[in-house]
Amino acid sequence: WAAIPGTALSAADPDPGRTEAWAGSGGQAAIVTAWGSAWLDPATGRQYCWGGGHGNYYGNELYVRDLSAASPAWSRVSEPSDLASYSTATGTATEYSDGRIRSSHVYNALVWVPGIGPVMAGLSSRATDGGHGSSAIFTFNTGTGAATASSTATNSGSGTGVAACYDSTRGTSGSIWMRRVGTSYIQRHDIAADTRSNVGSQQAWSGQCSLAAHPSGDYLLVGNGDADQGQTVSGGWCVFDCATGTYYTPTFSGAVSGGLWPGWCQPVWVESLGCFCAWDNDTDRTRITTLTPGADPFTDTWTISYLTISGSNTVTPSAAATQGTYGRFAYWEQAGGFVLFNSAAETGYFYTV
Repeated sequence: WAAIPGTALSAADPDPGRTEAWAGSGGQAAIVTAWGSAWLDPATGRQYCWGGGHGNYYGNELYVRDLSAASPAWSRVSEPSDLASYSTATGTATEYSDGRIRSSHVYNALVWVPGIGPVMAGLSSRATDGGHGSSAIFTFNTGTGAATASSTATNSGSGTGVAACYDSTRGTSGSIWMRRVGTSYIQRHDIAADTRSNVGSQQAWSGQCSLAAHPSGDYLLVGNGDADQGQTVSGGWCVFDCATGTYYTPTFSGAVSGGLWPGWCQPVWVESLGCFCAWDNDTDRTRITTLTPGADPFTDTWTISYLTISGSNTVTPSAAATQGTYGRFAYWEQAGGFVLFNSAAETGYFYTV
């Protein structure tokens, strides 16, 4: 492990004194702590973050840093909506009265789509009232921070949290798989066609969830469970067959490390390792959990283990944020390792594979 050099997100805080109307109860730090995630562009090493929501933070500014720089520094792509009142004067659930998107908790809804950029699958626990908001696919402009909604916005779920992942194998521009917590279908959103369809049966779950697509196996690794709402899927992991819409519950042999919750992490497939990797640890913080499928991912045993830690390691990441890690743990293939971003007050960490 190594500490990422540079400056923390808090150095780019537009309101460090928390005196502005957008501060909410938590200020800028809530972009991370209020069920916050991030995007990583694997081609350029640029990392983006956006969030807040409910009563925690109303600011809707987008941030970026270039991890390939010698000393990466966060900067604001856009500024928060500057409103005397953060009500929805236009009467819409998605926008503030100035027409810009309301901040929200993002859970596992942030997805990086090659050729398109940062995408969010639905608006959950929106700022001020905590309502679900639209389930549209929102695309963020990395130059202006503006968010544009897809025309398709079919809700499927009784809860607020959203899990999503990108699948390059379906549609001319790929697809986004998504699922809300509560009683929900897994849905496939065809990006180019801008169409949405339910796949398989509706399931009633407690706890948040995560989705991660295998790049060639035509299945999703599905995680379920968190410390707030509990867990429905025994052991927290199952597998979803994308072709048939069937959930499978093979044996997962081994235990995750450090208090990781499957619904509060965002597993990532690492081709060179042949496994999914995840981190959401409050203890055993140097350990990255690996989930390796059997020959048949639907019926054969999966192996849960850990990546090896060098005996010379001297850096230990801080504990996971109270409400989960999500996409703030990501694999950067060109750099040969994982990026971890735990707090607005820290620069984060890098693990070399």
